[in-house]
Amino acid sequence: MSEAKGASLRQRPGKKQKAKKDGGIEITRVEKKGAENKQEDIQRPVRPSKKPPSSSSSSTARIYETLAVVCLLLALLVGVAVYLLHYEPQIVKQLDEGFVKAAATIAQLFQPKNGPNATSKPVAKKAKVVSKIFSADELRLHNGSDPAKPILLSVLGKVFDVTDGKRFYAKGGSYSFFAGRDASRSFATGEFEEENLTDDVTDLEPEQVAAIKEWQTQFERQYKYLGKVVGRFYDAAGKATPALKKVKEKLQKAKIVVDQELEEKQQFPECNSRWTEKDGATVWCTESSGGIERSWKGYPRQFKSARAQNPSPDAFECQR
Repeated sequence: MSEAKGASLRQRPGKKQKAKKDGGIEITRVEKKGAENKQEDIQRPVRPSKKPPSSSSSSTARIYETLAVVCLLLALLVGVAVYLLHYEPQIVKQLDEGFVKAAATIAQLFQPKNGPNATSKPVAKKAKVVSKIFSADELRLHNGSDPAKPILLSVLGKVFDVTDGKRFYAKGGSYSFFAGRDASRSFATGEFEEENLTDDVTDLEPEQVAAIKEWQTQFERQYKYLGKVVGRFYDAAGKATPALKKVKEKLQKAKIVVDQELEEKQQFPECNSRWTEKDGATVWCTESSGGIERSWKGYPRQFKSARAQNPSPDAFECQR
């Protein structure tokens, strides 16, 4: 038994040695592994701490910068446009005319020439309007009393189809007395009794004849022109009569008067004016009063035009 104990005691140091040996191997391995890690750390390149910006984020930033610049330019253009409209309308008009001319020039450059190699179809020409000669009796049949017939009227001898405005010119309409006849005189006088519904404008002033001409121009824009009526202004062949020639002479005189009035307004622009119950009437001048742009203001002065038959005592103009 003592021998067994001795043997066991002898074996214990052996196990410790083995454990120590095993432990030494493990320690060696750990140290070796640690050395390898250190070597790898030395060989491995150092990575940056922050990632570089991606290409998508940089392109988005450029887009935002471009949009900001565009918005600033648009705001600047709007500001310039508002300033010009309020303070320099003449410049705006000149720019507008220049733009139209430039657009027309560019259109001509890109317009293909007519020929065998032309790709676009030629523009169809407008059909020529055939002017018909109406008699007074024929015109009278189109006075709006018959719904099946078109409604016609005449201004200074020219005949128009006003059927599109039948709510005014048909029977019962507010201007039905103009239908089926030439009542040019009433367009200037405003007298709509039967005896005054005539085409006689002999005794009218040039300004009144010019007013009738304005009505004729309006009908030309709004309604279809059909021809001429035989009577005071045109003969059976559709040629102008001496009465129409006198009308044209009065229109020339009216134009001279209008030009003189415009020249007078340029020289003596109208004043700004207002009226309040507290202060009464007030007049004053600015660089744009009367709608005339200029470099001087002027002072309000009572003004009587040499052409005015009944000048108003309250008329004030701006004078230097």
